[in-house]
Amino acid sequence: SHVHAMSRRLLMPNQEPEKKEANNLMNAKVPDKKDREGDFEVSILLHGSWHQKRMTYSKKIITFSRVNTDDVLDIIPMKEIVQVYDSAPVETNNIRTRRKSDVTELIAEASNVFKVETIPDGFNLGRSYHLKAHSISDRHLIIQNLKDFSEHARNREMARTKFKMFQIKVQRIFDSDISQQFIGILILANFLINILSAQQDSKLRDHNGHLTDKGKMFERINLAFTLVFAIELLVNLFAHWFNAFVRNFWNLLDVVLIVLSLGAVLESNWIILRFLRTLRVLRLFGSFSSMRTMLKALGLSVNKMACYFIILSVLASIYALIGVSLYALDAPNSFGAFDRSFMTMFRILAGDTWVDEIPWLLEDGTLNSKFSMFVVSYVVIVNWVVLQIGTAVLLDSFMRASMELESREMQKNLHARRLIGFDQEQEPLSELLGQLSRDFTSSDDLSRRLMQLYKIMMHDTSGALSCEDFAAALRKMVKFYFQNNSVSF
Repeated sequence: SHVHAMSRRLLMPNQEPEKKEANNLMNAKVPDKKDREGDFEVSILLHGSWHQKRMTYSKKIITFSRVNTDDVLDIIPMKEIVQVYDSAPVETNNIRTRRKSDVTELIAEASNVFKVETIPDGFNLGRSYHLKAHSISDRHLIIQNLKDFSEHARNREMARTKFKMFQIKVQRIFDSDISQQFIGILILANFLINILSAQQDSKLRDHNGHLTDKGKMFERINLAFTLVFAIELLVNLFAHWFNAFVRNFWNLLDVVLIVLSLGAVLESNWIILRFLRTLRVLRLFGSFSSMRTMLKALGLSVNKMACYFIILSVLASIYALIGVSLYALDAPNSFGAFDRSFMTMFRILAGDTWVDEIPWLLEDGTLNSKFSMFVVSYVVIVNWVVLQIGTAVLLDSFMRASMELESREMQKNLHARRLIGFDQEQEPLSELLGQLSRDFTSSDDLSRRLMQLYKIMMHDTSGALSCEDFAAALRKMVKFYFQNNSVSF
């Protein structure tokens, strides 16, 4: 039962296990004294013979360990117990170490025997446990406790499962393309309302600053949008509670905008409210995957973009300093100080190809060659060369980033297909076997790892590993490989 945990500990010591229920079961410990409901020495039937074990249980879990130790060998979650029988005939179909008649006789001769059955698709994969208590009173107490605790755990899990299934259903509806497109339409409609409101701003208030009838109408419409988006936020929070919600930047942005919008409504602060309404359109970037991909690609290109803007700023600053040195007296409004000169260079960069304060012809009608060379060289170097090359570099960087994101998405989908069985080349044991075959440092190291794996697969100290135990260990490894690599679609 510890194969997956052991393989992670031996082969991947630097990987942190995910905090999931599967890993919690794999790393289960003997219940603490404050949670412990029972601690008995029992005998468990393994390979056709009785083996002394320590049985400890709480209201949530049963653990089996070696006597007088906390070294957990096997566990049974209370919620996965189907039935506890006071006494039952042993199932001998899988017995290999002794003849069936001998095992049946062994059970018949034993006293204080009881049987624990588990669900087929649970942690123990439907395994039945035949246990023998030391006394009648111990047997009655254990059976009664296990029946009560398992029933309570099953009822609690059933309620939890119903709630979880409803949450998953809400999540699927919320994340569907139709729902996201509808939310996108609402965001665009709200944005258009804001545009219309800004276009008629002078008609929304009277000379005293009070809202007119038209202004009140726009405010009621925007308040309705705010309430709709607040409800949408609550549904999103319920569907993705909790980690999936807070790890999404767009959800956090949504929370900030909605909370501030509602606060601005209560405080009647219309300036802040109008500003926040304008920012709502940013949520469109989080509603559509293509927009998210574009933003991620821009984010991956930010380093080159920063270098590019620094180069443009340096060139503009150089020409701004030259302009202050040469033309501060002739054109004080354009080159009288560095900040004015820099803005003049920026205007030329943006498409304003001349400075009005300095004519391009002299009084005698000849070309103002000095200033013309200054402007022409700046336009050629910055606008025609650096700007164009920089745009090409940024476009190439953006395309490379987009391809990298697409490659990651393809790898993720491929991994998902492997997990659900579409790719037969990748099996749950491939990672363990591959690392066993690659990462060992010597023959002794490989033998040590295999021996440790062998010992953990054993349920007793007999030194034998039956086919049943080996198959059960492999089934558990496969089961929890899929649980720990679960995929959302």
